[in-house]
Amino acid sequence: MPPLFPTQPMSRRAVAERGILYLSAFGACVGLVEIPLVATAVTTLLCMFVGAHANVSVKFLLTTAALMTLAEALAVNVTVHTYRYAHPAAFGVPLWVPPLWAMIAVFLADVRWVVDQLDYKRRPKARDSDVPATEP
Repeated sequence: MPPLFPTQPMSRRAVAERGILYLSAFGACVGLVEIPLVATAVTTLLCMFVGAHANVSVKFLLTTAALMTLAEALAVNVTVHTYRYAHPAAFGVPLWVPPLWAMIAVFLADVRWVVDQLDYKRRPKARDSDVPATEP
């Protein structure tokens, strides 16, 4: 069973490959916004590929998608003078939004990994003089 939260990517190449999937999903949402069912199908498939590639549990993807879509539905419906979608499906939000939010969660985990890698490389290495002497 895969872990609940995204695991560390195995390599920079894995992050780069998922980057292509993220860009494809964003392009599908922007380019196919007038055809919401096709945008939903493409985004859902890409979300499944990202989840499988990142070794993320379905529970994490579904939870993230549900909570973030609920927050977006509140933003669209409760607040005054916010944005509206051209083709809303449920609660004023299109169907392609939940898989997109699930991918954004995995994307943020990838960004954190990249930042951690950069931070690790920038840390000064410990010198022998920095290590306190141990007493026998």
